[in-house]
Amino acid sequence: MPPLTRQTFQHGSLAIEARNSGPAVWIFRWRETGPNVKRIQRKTIVGTKQEFPTKASAEKAAAALRLDITKEQPQRVKETLTVEQLASHYIENELDEKHTSKAYSTRACYKIMTDLHVTPRWGNYRLADVRTVAVESWLGDLNLANASKAKVRNVFHTLYSHAQRYERYDRNPITKVRQGAQRQREAEILDVGELTGLLTAMPEPFRSMVFVAAAKGLRRGELIGLKWADIDFEPEKIRPCRSVVDQNVGKPKTIASAKPVALDPDLAFALANLQAVSPFNQVEDWVFAALPLLARSPTGQIPFSVVEFALLPNGWESQNGLVGAPSGVHTRPCSNHQGQI
Repeated sequence: MPPLTRQTFQHGSLAIEARNSGPAVWIFRWRETGPNVKRIQRKTIVGTKQEFPTKASAEKAAAALRLDITKEQPQRVKETLTVEQLASHYIENELDEKHTSKAYSTRACYKIMTDLHVTPRWGNYRLADVRTVAVESWLGDLNLANASKAKVRNVFHTLYSHAQRYERYDRNPITKVRQGAQRQREAEILDVGELTGLLTAMPEPFRSMVFVAAAKGLRRGELIGLKWADIDFEPEKIRPCRSVVDQNVGKPKTIASAKPVALDPDLAFALANLQAVSPFNQVEDWVFAALPLLARSPTGQIPFSVVEFALLPNGWESQNGLVGAPSGVHTRPCSNHQGQI
C-alpha cells in the first residue's frame, strides 16, 4: 500500500524587487506542475512601487493571479476563494478596454457597483459562505433606489456566473435573491406646455440638445456623440453612429439604437439654425461641441460631458410649479423612446 501523502496547495508569494533602472516592482511568484510532473518556478510583475505603494494594494492587484493558479487545484481548494479575489479576476478579464463586447458605460457601471457595494461588504467572504437570504437582507438595507439595488444584485450574480464559467465554483447563491426594480415614486413627465417653457428659457446649444432628446428619445451618450455628418436634412433622418460616455467614444449600446430616426421639420429647422451660428459646423464636427474645454481635446473639439450639462435655468422649477426636477432633466438629457422627458 503506497504511503499516504498530504495534498497541499499554494497561494503564491508577493515581494518587492529592486531594478537597475526605474522604480522597484512587485513580483508575484508561484509554482506549477510541468509536463514531466516536475515543479516549475514562475513569476510575473504585478506593478511598480509607485503604482502600488503598499503591500496591501499590491496584494489586491495580485488577487486575480491567485485565482488563475488555482484552476488545476482540487475543489476543496477552490472553495477557499474569496469574493474579492473573484471580483479582481472578473474586472481584469471582462471589464478591461480589450473586451468591447460590453459598452463602455456597462463596463464602468459594473466596476463601480463591484467596488462600491459588493467588495466592501462581501470581499472577505469565501464563495461558499455567501448566503442567499443574507444578500437579500443586505440589499434591502442599502440606501439606494430599487433600480440601483437591482443592478447591484445583478452584478453580484454576474460575478458568480463568472466563477462558474471558469470552473472556480459550481453554484450561484444570488440566483434566488429577490430584488425588484420598481420605482419608489412616479416619474414626473413634462407636458407640452412645460417642455415649451423649458426650451424657451434655455440658451443654445442646450435648447437644441433638449429638443432632440425630447423628440427622439436618444440615450445621453448617443445624443452627445452626434456629429453633423449624422444629420441628413434632405431625407430628414438622424443616424446615431456612436455613443460618448465620460469622453470615451464607442458604439451605440444596442443594434436598435444605431437605427436611423426620423427628423421632424421643426427639429430640422432648429438644428439648421444651430449649425448656421455654431463655430463648429463642418460634417465631422460635434453637433454639441464644448467650447470651454477646447484645450483638452486633441482634435480641438470635444462633446459636452454630463457634468457640464447643467440644464435647468435658475428658478425654472418654481416658476413652473414643480417641487423637484423632473426625472432625467436636472443633470442629463434623458427621455424614453416615446418622446417624453
